[in-house]
Amino acid sequence: GMNLENMISQSLENESYRLAGIGYAIKAFDWDMLTKLHGDIPMKQAYEPGRLSHDYDYQDEVYTQVREWAETAIEYLEMEDNTDYGNRLKDADLMYGGDAAKWIKFAHSVIVRNLSSLTNKNNFASDYAQMLIDHAALAFTSNNRNAKVMNPDSVTIDVYNNFKRAHATKHTGNGCGHIHISQYVFFNNFCRLYK
Repeated sequence: GMNLENMISQSLENESYRLAGIGYAIKAFDWDMLTKLHGDIPMKQAYEPGRLSHDYDYQDEVYTQVREWAETAIEYLEMEDNTDYGNRLKDADLMYGGDAAKWIKFAHSVIVRNLSSLTNKNNFASDYAQMLIDHAALAFTSNNRNAKVMNPDSVTIDVYNNFKRAHATKHTGNGCGHIHISQYVFFNNFCRLYK
């Protein structure tokens, strides 16, 4: 949502390119999941102030934009970043501890999953297959690198494989607590960097 948009714009203003790249990677992931779940969605007008209704964008447009955001993430993550994050980024990043190399692989993985959704298209072989192969060579190659969120209670949530579940249950000696997967988990931590 707007927290992510603000994080990206503030990061770019401060030339904190790694954080901006992480923001774009999360944005690409979120919108890819959203269109996979709902098909056509409001994207271009999603954050226009004062809007009470939105025009829907076709899924193919969203898929294209997702790949562009993931490519932008990779560009920023590969840029030299002289920001002194101290331990703030490492502590706030619940997935990769601020490790740019892992976030780059994550962004490539988002592109691969995005392109994999197009395999039944008539033009897949001519327009997308080589792109998928190229990005797959740069993405994660084992399940132990899957995107996972570690919350403060040490419950690990596999982001890609559990995206359809609304929550995970943590069993404790006192009963059960629910850990909700949401943008809040990611962005509450990242936004602390600028408070």
